[in-house]
Amino acid sequence: VGCFCSSIRNVTSSGLKLRCMQLLLRLALRCADAVRTHRVLPYLIALLSDPTPLVRAEAIALTSALLASVETLQPSDERVMSGYVLPAVSRCAHDPEELVRCALARTIAELAETAKRFIEISQWMRVVTLRRDSSGGGLTASALGGGRDSEAPAAILQSFDAELGALRADVARVVIDLVTGDMVASSSSVRRSLLDDLTRLAIFMSRQLTNDVLLPHFITFLNDRDAALRIAFFESIAGVCAFVGMASLEAFVLPCILQGGLYDVEEAVVAAALHSLCRLADVHLHTRASLIEISAKVAPLLT
Repeated sequence: VGCFCSSIRNVTSSGLKLRCMQLLLRLALRCADAVRTHRVLPYLIALLSDPTPLVRAEAIALTSALLASVETLQPSDERVMSGYVLPAVSRCAHDPEELVRCALARTIAELAETAKRFIEISQWMRVVTLRRDSSGGGLTASALGGGRDSEAPAAILQSFDAELGALRADVARVVIDLVTGDMVASSSSVRRSLLDDLTRLAIFMSRQLTNDVLLPHFITFLNDRDAALRIAFFESIAGVCAFVGMASLEAFVLPCILQGGLYDVEEAVVAAALHSLCRLADVHLHTRASLIEISAKVAPLLT
């Protein structure tokens, strides 16, 4: 691992550097978690500033894959995502190269899920420490909790909610930057990349934030001139609707499908809209009134 880390630092050829990065990840997956976070991760984060766009894009993908493989954390790693990785990765949302922004869009859901898992591991470590200290030796639970035994677990739960809320806010800012940033205005590739893992991202963000943040922004994709983007929206929206439920479907998504998707100028988009309606019916998200309305809209397409 040390040899490859030194090689990456000194290699000037982009192709050779990419090969070294890929081999470094393969080696890291066979090492302890502490080696991955303490020795390999800093080199990948440093490569996010490489002058070659392909290297920056690969660094994002490899960073996500590396962190997804980590199962245990050291006490010093509790804020490795919120204080180190996410701030570095979020700057790529403003990268001038579309390739780099697409790489971030493809991995943001996995990075968010990994960050949430790290918070859960950190909370578990705090609970174990609390129980160990309260069972004998060292600090007592009342000392950690402010005077009463019952306050310590409550403080831990409150800390988890606060950290998860801050994480969701950080991820939401990255997604909004990718969707609405100036450099994305003329690019639909980044938006299509976000749609590839939209359901996973929605589950991480929670129903409330999906309704308040994700859906209002993603529905605007239907106004884009790129037919491939509109098709990708209809292909990915069914999973999100299954998560947020029937009320959100009828309030946000169904009107867009019926008023926009079924009357699109591109036949492929209309077909994708029809397939999305079928997938929503498969999971029983249509009410009787909605089915009647859908039938009335779809029937003219048969003539």
